Amino acid sequence: MVGAIRGVSTLLGVVAAAFLIWLSTHMGSGVDGYWARLGLLAAAGFALVLAQVFGGWTKWGWPLLSGNVFLLGFLPAFFVAGWVLLAGQPDDNWFARHVVDWSGDLHVSRLVRHLRDGYPDVLAFGLGALLGFTVDTTGPRKQRPAVVVPPAAPPGPPPPQPARPEADEPPPTDAPAALAHDTEGETVVAPAPDDETRVVEPPRPGPAGPGA
Repeated sequence: MVGAIRGVSTLLGVVAAAFLIWLSTHMGSGVDGYWARLGLLAAAGFALVLAQVFGGWTKWGWPLLSGNVFLLGFLPAFFVAGWVLLAGQPDDNWFARHVVDWSGDLHVSRLVRHLRDGYPDVLAFGLGALLGFTVDTTGPRKQRPAVVVPPAAPPGPPPPQPARPEADEPPPTDAPAALAHDTEGETVVAPAPDDETRVVEPPRPGPAGPGA
């Protein structure tokens, strides 16, 4: 199906380009006829390329102008070809004289003279075709399925917290009593808290009085 559409569009482009070329042969010989002939030839090249765009390259998308191709590809060629076409005008006007003088200053007068004498029609047709190459397409637009987001679940009760293990009971503070011997051989019992051993000395009797 796509090949048949492209074939028909190419045929239509050839017919349109042939008609424009035939029409260009009926223009006058003056400056106005010169530019009218070149304009029709440029339109023929543009129609031939544009038929390919609509027939095969678009894929049913919308055509649009490619800025990069226009700036980097078409404008430099338009400047060079326009320079030659200005120099090839049939009447000796202001533009033709200055372009010829500037070509001599740039040392390209011989090349400009050869192109203006035998190839102005080719340059015009090529400019039209190059302008058609700047037309790009977006391609078919595909409809993306809508993404359905499920509703959020209502908040439920908080999850049960795991039971914490009971803290270890502190060790008993009652430690076994420590035995200590004084210097006189008497045993004194004293409690020892934690793991420390304390020795408590018994009270010593005071000095005996005179009545003892």
